Amino acid sequence: MKFTTLLEELKKPSDVNVVVARVREIFSEPYAVMGRTYHLTVKLGAAINNPLYKHPRTILEAAMSALQTSQVNADEPTWPATSLPPR
Repeated sequence: MKFTTLLEELKKPSDVNVVVARVREIFSEPYAVMGRTYHLTVKLGAAINNPLYKHPRTILEAAMSALQTSQVNADEPTWPATSLPPR
């Protein structure tokens, strides 16, 4: 399953790290459905709006690119090189 979240009220780009940590925390909890317990994993890709992005779709494409990279590097969320948040 894939889903997209648009965050419009970040105070600074590095705030995305807080959101990523919270999403990971939520998905790390086991889920019970009809008496069975499921453990989910999550792969995250994030993109911060950038003046280089000329069309709204470009930010989504950047996030999808980061997601593909995160599937290879499963331990950390990744950002496209053009939208890295400061650490």
